[in-house]
Amino acid sequence: MASGTHQWIRNGGFFLSNTGHPAPLTQNAELLNTGPVGSSLLRVRLDFRMYVSVEGSGGGFAEHWWQDVLAQVGVWWDSSAAAPSTSPTPITNPDPTPDWVINNTLYPHMDVYDVATPYEEVSWTSSTGTIDVFSKRRASSTQVNTLWLAWELNDPSSLINTTSGAFFYGLGCWWWFNALYELH
Repeated sequence: MASGTHQWIRNGGFFLSNTGHPAPLTQNAELLNTGPVGSSLLRVRLDFRMYVSVEGSGGGFAEHWWQDVLAQVGVWWDSSAAAPSTSPTPITNPDPTPDWVINNTLYPHMDVYDVATPYEEVSWTSSTGTIDVFSKRRASSTQVNTLWLAWELNDPSSLINTTSGAFFYGLGCWWWFNALYELH
């Protein structure tokens, strides 16, 4: 294709916060897309929300457990001859040696606190809402460009994705991703 041609690539996904398949605390195997060979990555936009639903019966669920949780989300760029099977993780590997296009701390919000039901929902999102990054990463004509979504939670209470008392603390998340490539 001629230089200057552009292509948007989109991807979205989710994990529900149920007892069957909640989101993992650390995720580094979510391939967002494989970009066109030899193209340049110009822009990445990511909407990402992680949440914990606390559901059960009776009284006595833990309060303020979420205030010490550290949550990070990242989008990692790899340009190599063969695509890797996983990406680094944003808390364990925060340095720029892994090529992070995005590596953002997520901030907690108490969304629902209903003592009568009882039900609690806490979410973590970027302070800016949509994370929008301009970039100029170019792969050679023989390299494969891959973008990976990774997240990592540090939960000192060890409650997330466990049952404590009569309550399940289930992690869920959703994302919507856009990448703009310049084709060469």
